[in-house]
Amino acid sequence: MARARGSSGGTGWAIATVIFGFAFLVSLVLAIVFASQVGGARENLEQLEQDTRQYIHRDQKVQERFVAAGALAKAEKKSLVGYLNDENTRLKALVGFEALTVDDIKKQLGGMVLEGTTLVNEVKRLKAELAEADERAGMSEDQVRQATTRVEEIARQKAQLGNEYTNATDGIQQQLEDVRSDFTNYKDQLDGQVKTVEDHLKDVRKGSSGEIKTLARANSHLRAQVDQLERRLREAEGKKPKGDVQLHNERDGVILSLARGGRDMAYVDLARHDRVLPGMTFEVFDKDTLIRPKDLEDSRGKATIELVNVLESASEARIVRRGPDAVVVEGDQIANLAYDRSTVFEFFVHGMFDVDRTGRATMGDNRRIQQMISNWGGEVTNDLTFQTDYLVVGLQPPLAEEPADDAPVLEWEEYQVKLRVYEEYQDLVAQARDLKIPVLNQNRFLALVGYYRR
Repeated sequence: MARARGSSGGTGWAIATVIFGFAFLVSLVLAIVFASQVGGARENLEQLEQDTRQYIHRDQKVQERFVAAGALAKAEKKSLVGYLNDENTRLKALVGFEALTVDDIKKQLGGMVLEGTTLVNEVKRLKAELAEADERAGMSEDQVRQATTRVEEIARQKAQLGNEYTNATDGIQQQLEDVRSDFTNYKDQLDGQVKTVEDHLKDVRKGSSGEIKTLARANSHLRAQVDQLERRLREAEGKKPKGDVQLHNERDGVILSLARGGRDMAYVDLARHDRVLPGMTFEVFDKDTLIRPKDLEDSRGKATIELVNVLESASEARIVRRGPDAVVVEGDQIANLAYDRSTVFEFFVHGMFDVDRTGRATMGDNRRIQQMISNWGGEVTNDLTFQTDYLVVGLQPPLAEEPADDAPVLEWEEYQVKLRVYEEYQDLVAQARDLKIPVLNQNRFLALVGYYRR
């Protein structure tokens, strides 16, 4: 029985030993196979890393531009190498070079680094900017052409206006010559008639003094008839006449009331909106008188008033002159030849003035005259033309005596200056008379605009 148990135990040990040996052998084989696979994988990894170094270094993998490129490749479901290859192909197509390399592109771009974008996108952007610049250049060319066309049109209009102005000037000049010719003819005829009348009057005076008295009585009778006709005209004032006859009263205002207590003060219907100033004077006429321009030029009214205080709705005036037995009453008319509340007169002022009569004429007083005109609403012009209403001249310059032939050069120069001043004054006065423009000297002007020294 004991031998039987011993044989059974040795057999089990032998079996266990065989199984262990077999397992060890299998493990050894597996270890050898695994070590072989690990070595091959390591060799493949080293080969892959060596191949990758040809395109990307380790320190470049973390740069943003490669991260951005990797993201774009992933979005298009491509490998990074495949994406870069496609981008390189499209870049070559855009710039037109088949064999363009990355180094060539860097040289063309001057070595600039593009962050967060690709060369293809940058080229597209540059081409878009170029197209936009070309479009702006085209628009600028269109604007230049339009401006050139406009300049040519303006030049054409300027030439046309110049021709029209020349034609109009020639027409006015011809009309002026015709008027001058008619005036000369009329003046010659009138001078002949006056001479005839004067000769006849001389003959009458020589022939009979009685006939002269008869003519004087006839003249008085005719004057009485004229006075009667003038009264009838005054009665018809304000009524519309028949036919083409027009009656026009040259009055500028009326006296509203007189101050109480015997003071020579009155109120007139001229106010601030009528462009009047303190110091202006007006002639006073009866309320039934038809005031004509000739009356203002040839004679004075029955009294003269001076504005002393201009108010919003009226003005206070002082009576500075009364005619013999003249009485100023409410309703009397006032007038000033140089003033018109609805018309702006044009004045041309020339020469030197002595407004305050100091005995020394200056150009400073010339400016004072111009200021007076502007103060009551007139306009001072720089040229004397047919549109000028009045020529205001200062003191007439004297005609200097011509120096001797052997006089110094300085004396001759002074003579030439004085001669030019004298001739300019005379030429302006002659031109104003030809154009029928009234010529006002200093005294006449100051009286008309109301300059009154107390």
